[in-house]
Amino acid sequence: LPPFGLDSYRHQPMYCCLVDDRDVSGGGVMFVTEADLVADEDIYPLESRFADALLEPKDAIRSYLPRDPILEAERRQELGLPFLIRRWR
Repeated sequence: LPPFGLDSYRHQPMYCCLVDDRDVSGGGVMFVTEADLVADEDIYPLESRFADALLEPKDAIRSYLPRDPILEAERRQELGLPFLIRRWR
């Protein structure tokens, strides 16, 4: 547990993260608490069946920018609607 105690641990932000296929066979998505996030510079490029649809790779910075499905979900959230990623092609 993080050093700031169990109560703080339960009330911290959760992040929806793509799981790299190299870490878990078949990859997928999981929710992770902020205290459990770990930066990993060796993860680029991400191997995930969702990466191409959701993230635009930027080799110069070894990172990603959001694609339209995420940007549309952010716009919905700004209007007070749920952050929802609809089906993509």
